Amino acid sequence: MKKTVTHLIILMVLVIASAGSPGFARGLLGTRYFDFSVGQIKPGDSDIKDIDNSIPAYAAGLNIPVHPNIDVAFGLSHSRLAGTDMLIDYDGTSWGISGGINYIFLPDEKIIPYGGIRIGFVSMESEAKNWWGQKLSDQDDEIAINITSGLEFNVSEPLAVYPSFTYRLMSNNNDIFAGLGLSWWFNEFLFGTLSASYTLDEKDLSYFAGLGFAF
Repeated sequence: MKKTVTHLIILMVLVIASAGSPGFARGLLGTRYFDFSVGQIKPGDSDIKDIDNSIPAYAAGLNIPVHPNIDVAFGLSHSRLAGTDMLIDYDGTSWGISGGINYIFLPDEKIIPYGGIRIGFVSMESEAKNWWGQKLSDQDDEIAINITSGLEFNVSEPLAVYPSFTYRLMSNNNDIFAGLGLSWWFNEFLFGTLSASYTLDEKDLSYFAGLGFAF
């Protein structure tokens, strides 16, 4: 059911985007907005694939410009893995909260380079239960630091594209994310987003679709 909801949201964003475009041009950098997105994670680890090869995930974000060159950003994320492998039931959840800044180098140009850093807290809980009822639980809390460089490419009046690379530092899971996203403004206040990312080490593939509101 959760996977079906994700596909419907992606389809909804594409359909609304094809309906028309606003008469102004802007991306998301330098804009005050709130957004919410739904997605899926395709794990690269074969052991995780055997349990759940498509993990539902959710994210919310808040972006606040404080200077023509600086945005302050906050994020909240959640994902859940659930499945059975070798007669063992697995259930795992992950919560994350983060905050940081993006520095916008050329805010008035069509192609805008930016760099950012975020510091976050990630909490992961897991439980394994065998067929005769024995349980094993674990919890792992981590501090994560994400360092990002990317571009905002304003393609047309409603459309902007965002290629990026992010280096994530965690105590036991450093990795590099290659990302590509787009935003499409439906009107002055409402926009849709589509994004995908791939981790070069873990080989996880994630994709999200969402809606946002400028205020």
